[in-house]
Amino acid sequence: MSRSGQDLRRGGRTPGAEGFITADKNALLVCIEPVLPTGANEWERVLAKYRETYAEVNSRALRDATSIKGKYRQLLNSHKPTGDSSCPLEVKKAHIIMRLIQEKVTFRAFDDGAAPDDSSDDYSAQGDSNGLHREAKSIQQFQSSRIASLEQEVFSLKNEIFSLRDDLRYSQKLLENIKDKNYTLREEALQSKADIMDYRAEIAV
Repeated sequence: MSRSGQDLRRGGRTPGAEGFITADKNALLVCIEPVLPTGANEWERVLAKYRETYAEVNSRALRDATSIKGKYRQLLNSHKPTGDSSCPLEVKKAHIIMRLIQEKVTFRAFDDGAAPDDSSDDYSAQGDSNGLHREAKSIQQFQSSRIASLEQEVFSLKNEIFSLRDDLRYSQKLLENIKDKNYTLREEALQSKADIMDYRAEIAV
């Protein structure tokens, strides 16, 4: 029996038959974090864990490695800054996991004496010594893009702060002018009152 037939017989759904809901994304991140996949074999481990612990027991689409990897990258490419209060929790979690993956890749890239990991894909099974460096470069490019984006946000925030500071100074100056004008009006009112009293006194005489 084919894999698809086996999946359907167990009550599962064919890969890619439905979109990701929030629960799917959260379950996927839970499966990604302990593996920290850096290649195809590790993504297959994530997929197996996702199917076994979540998709099958919840009658959700079984999906495939390309689908779950694409969804994870989509979360990373979200335009919402992770510091934004409106940024979805799954997006923040995806970026936290990416930092852990980067640490793993960086450690392996600079550990020249490390033995190959037979469970990984591009870096050992296929004998591709450049695979790890390509992954590290991809992560570095992503981080560079995020840093540039954050720098632009910081620049915009600084401009906004400067603008607010100027508005505050203008408001303070306007308030001082109003206070001065109010003081002058009070003095004029008191003087007018005194003049009226003097005039009444003269008439009474």
